[in-house]
Amino acid sequence: MESSCEDIFVARQPIFDTSGNIWGYELLYRSSASAVGAQINDENLATIKVISDGFSLVCESLLNSQKLLVNFPCSLLTSEAAFALPSDKCIVEILENVYPSKDVLDSLHVLLANNYTLALDDYIGQEELKPFLPFVKIVKIDILALDSLDQANEIVKSLEGNGVILLAEKVEDIFTYEKLMDMGFVLFQGYFFARPEVVPGKKVSAQEVSKINLLNELGKDDLDVVRLSEIVKSDPSISFRLLKYINMAGQNTGRCIDSVERAITVLGRRQLVQWLRAVILSDMSSSMKANELSFMAVNRGFFFQALSNLVSCYEFQPETMFLIGILTLVDSIMEISLSDILKPLALDDKIKNVMLDTDAKLTPFIELVRAYEKWDVNKIKTLVTSLSLDLDVVDAIYNKSFAKTLAIMKSVAN
Repeated sequence: MESSCEDIFVARQPIFDTSGNIWGYELLYRSSASAVGAQINDENLATIKVISDGFSLVCESLLNSQKLLVNFPCSLLTSEAAFALPSDKCIVEILENVYPSKDVLDSLHVLLANNYTLALDDYIGQEELKPFLPFVKIVKIDILALDSLDQANEIVKSLEGNGVILLAEKVEDIFTYEKLMDMGFVLFQGYFFARPEVVPGKKVSAQEVSKINLLNELGKDDLDVVRLSEIVKSDPSISFRLLKYINMAGQNTGRCIDSVERAITVLGRRQLVQWLRAVILSDMSSSMKANELSFMAVNRGFFFQALSNLVSCYEFQPETMFLIGILTLVDSIMEISLSDILKPLALDDKIKNVMLDTDAKLTPFIELVRAYEKWDVNKIKTLVTSLSLDLDVVDAIYNKSFAKTLAIMKSVAN
C-alpha cells in the first residue's frame, strides 16, 4: 500500500539518564500497521510527516533541557530536511542502513557546522559504520541484538577515546540497566522503567487509598455535577488547573468562567472525569520516572476505553476500562505490589480479579498496549488479528489516545 500522510503512525519512547531522569525522547514513526512490518514505501514522506506533525505534537510537553531523537533515512540526510527542526532540541539519528558515501559525509559536515547533534543507531561494531564515529556525539547500541552483556562491554571498550555518549536501547529490566551503567552507558531506552520495582516494607498510605478510591468513584454512573464540584473545590490547585485546561483545550467559547460549576458545564462531565483522573494520578507521582508512568497509564486508559467499544466479549463499561487501564501501572508508580494496593480499595471484586489476572480477560489488552509501547510492529499485527480487529482502526485509536494524553498531562502539571 502506498504510504500517505494518513498512514503515518507517530509515537515516542523515553530516554533516561543514570539518575532516572528523562533526558529526552525518541520520536518514532512508521506506516500504518497494515503495511508490511515497519516498511515505509516513501521514507522522505514519513520523516517529513514526523517533522511537520510529530515534532509539533510532542515538543510542547518537553522540559527545556530535554531532547528529541529523529530517525533520518539516507535521502533526507543529503537534503536540507533537518533544518526544519531546531538544532537545540532535535538530534539527527543516522540509521544503521545508511552507507557513509561522500555525499552523506559531506551532509554531516554541514549539519555539524550548523550546530546539529548527530547520533548513530544500532551500532555493534560494524566496519561499514565506523566512518560515522568522528561525526556523532551519541552511539546507540541495541542490547537485544547482542549475544551477551559481555559483548556490550567489548563494544564500550572499542569506543574508548572517541568521546561519544553511549545509549543502550531495548533495555528490558533493572538488572541489565544497572550492569550497563557500570560499563559506562549513560543513557537508556527500553521497557525496564515500566516493570514493577517493589520497595520492601512500603505500605499504601491512607492518602493514596483515598485517591485511588476517588478514581473509582469518578467512574460511577450516578456521579452528578454537585459531587464533581466538591471534588474539584477540595483542592485549589485542581481548580486552577481546570481553568488552565479549558483554555488550552479550546473549550472556552468566550463566555466568562466565574465558577467551578460553570467550568464543569463548559467542559462536560465525561471529559472532566477523564481529566480529573489524570490529575489524581499525576499528583501521586513523585519522580520523573513516575511521571512518565503516569503518562503511560492515562494513555492506556484512553486506549482501553476506546478499544472496549470494539471488543464485545468484555463485561466492563468503557469508563471502567479507562480505570482499569490506569490501574495496570499503579504498582510501578507506587512501588508496591498490586495485591497490596488493591486490598484496601473499595473496588468491585470483578475489577480486582481482572487486575490480578485470575481470569486472564485483560491479557489481550495488556499485551497489545505493551506492543505499542515497545514499538513491536509484528506483535501489534498478530495481536490485532487475534482480536479480529482492523489494524488501521486500532492504530487510529492509539494515535488519538496519545494525542489526548499529551493534552491532558500538559494541563495537569503544576
